Amino acid sequence: MIRQRPHHNRPATAGFSLAEAAIATVIVGVLVVASLRTVGAAISSTRRHADIRTGECLARDLMAEIMQTRYSEPCATPLFGPEVGESSRSAWDDVDDYNGYVEKQLTDRAGGSLAAGAGWQRAVAVARVSPTDPMGSALSTDLGLKRITVTATSPRGGAVTLVGFRSPQGAFDFVPDPGATVTTGVTITLQLGTDAAPVTSATGTLNLPFQ
Repeated sequence: MIRQRPHHNRPATAGFSLAEAAIATVIVGVLVVASLRTVGAAISSTRRHADIRTGECLARDLMAEIMQTRYSEPCATPLFGPEVGESSRSAWDDVDDYNGYVEKQLTDRAGGSLAAGAGWQRAVAVARVSPTDPMGSALSTDLGLKRITVTATSPRGGAVTLVGFRSPQGAFDFVPDPGATVTTGVTITLQLGTDAAPVTSATGTLNLPFQ
């Protein structure tokens, strides 16, 4: 006798239809695009903040240099701008010598390259202004206050602007009494432990009140 095994019908295996696969692909694509946009926005924001910090440092560096010069040239007929013979930045010794200065290859006062400023630009505008309206229009006459505007522009076009003011009563316009002691330079020596060789660094003041 031949026995027949019972036949069991297996349920059909469930699967994705073409329409379902297409919809899933669209959903995944939308999520990927949204994620990329979020990441891109975060990177752009980080880059902007980094540019702002770098721009502030570069603008402050040049502003500090300008602030350490005289209010005006101590001669009979000072010019608004560089005087005769002051063709290079290292010779500029008063605030308005920097008016209209544009720098595309950033350097320090002595001409040394600023590595942090690669691709950046700096520009300076100096204006005579009224002490009662320092942010007002530039004046043709000197009322005892000059507005200094330094703008640092990043390689991506973002700009950071710093504004400062200078009067004739600044420390660098002070004329010391005859025989007074004046600091003309600073020397610093650092040594780590007793066996290490000392490291010495020195710098002279950018300008002196009596120069």
